[in-house]
Amino acid sequence: MHQNLLAEFLSEFDLRVLDTEIDPDCITVSTSSTRSSARCPQCHHESSKVYSGYVRTVADLPFGARKVILHLDIRRFFCTGSDCERVAFAEQIRDLTIRYARRTNQLYRALREIDFESGGEGGARMVKKLHYGQLSPNTLLRIIRDALQDDCPTPRYLGVDDWAMKKGCRCGTILVDLERRAIVDLLPDRTSDVLKKWLKAHPGVEIITRDRSGSYSEGVKQGAPNANQIADRFHLLVNLSDVLRQIVQHNPGILKLSQEPKVSSTSENAPKEPPPMAKQPEAPAISASLGLWE
Repeated sequence: MHQNLLAEFLSEFDLRVLDTEIDPDCITVSTSSTRSSARCPQCHHESSKVYSGYVRTVADLPFGARKVILHLDIRRFFCTGSDCERVAFAEQIRDLTIRYARRTNQLYRALREIDFESGGEGGARMVKKLHYGQLSPNTLLRIIRDALQDDCPTPRYLGVDDWAMKKGCRCGTILVDLERRAIVDLLPDRTSDVLKKWLKAHPGVEIITRDRSGSYSEGVKQGAPNANQIADRFHLLVNLSDVLRQIVQHNPGILKLSQEPKVSSTSENAPKEPPPMAKQPEAPAISASLGLWE
């Protein structure tokens, strides 16, 4: 009876039960997928050409006082997409778990509720009493941080800039939500293709602030053509300071005029007529020097 209920439950995730082992402290269920193909996570192309396979172990909600372990027979497929950079990919069990996770989604949701109510230390004691496993307070706090990141929507105002993984090494791209002032993602490179793929996978960005990099400009045009591109505040201030420095270097008299002492009008030694002011040099057009774009 219990096996029939388990098989019916797993069928909702396109899984079939291969074997079941019941011990006094643990229930182990071996499963495999009933689907004949899988979708590539990068190009979303359907493939049925199997490359290899492996067994993935995930924990599920306990059955009474017994913990439940699922052994998932995972297949790896060749990606048959013509424009995809991936050679092979592993199938994902829909709605049951996420990539690289060691627990099912329903167990993660239960742990999150305990974490938000009890915190790290109290949550660890509660998890042990409920037979959800023996987890450290640091692990529970990490689950909270992951939950906060997963619930974040696609930002409307996105900041794009490069960042160095290590001094003297290659640089990547950092994406920041300017409304929440939080890092959204770190991309492994600063090319236009990397930014284009991320923007296509996360539609809804309205305004993008960036530097004057040509690769970022091209990536935004291809990935989010409807988004407005503007210069960020840091680079505007840098460009403005460079322009002011050039003006002062080419016209040193400006500093001399600003350093002359001001004479009070009530002073006895004040001249009756103010001395003629030197003709102010014409400053270059700042907007052209800043290199702003529309």
